Amino acid sequence: MLYDKRWEPKLPAETIEPWRQCLLDAADLLKREGWRTNSMGALGEPKCVLGAIRYSGHSNEVRIRAEEIFQHHVGMPLAEWNDCEVTFGWSVRRALRKAARQ
Repeated sequence: MLYDKRWEPKLPAETIEPWRQCLLDAADLLKREGWRTNSMGALGEPKCVLGAIRYSGHSNEVRIRAEEIFQHHVGMPLAEWNDCEVTFGWSVRRALRKAARQ
């Protein structure tokens, strides 16, 4: 019998809430461009957590919601958390991904 995998019905893609995707995109951006303290960074440069969320490519409403949720997740203002509480970029990326999965 003639068969081609392309003929199988397409399953709907799993949807993710935009603020969750924003946090995941911010983590990916930090992995690609690097993490830093005391500066939001610019395109192509290392960024703080706020810079990564803001450069993630999402709308203002989504970014604001993502910042609010992530701030609640870490329990303090994000700029203070980024500059004083975190010592490694990998821990920032891990926290972003954890908050997106909550």
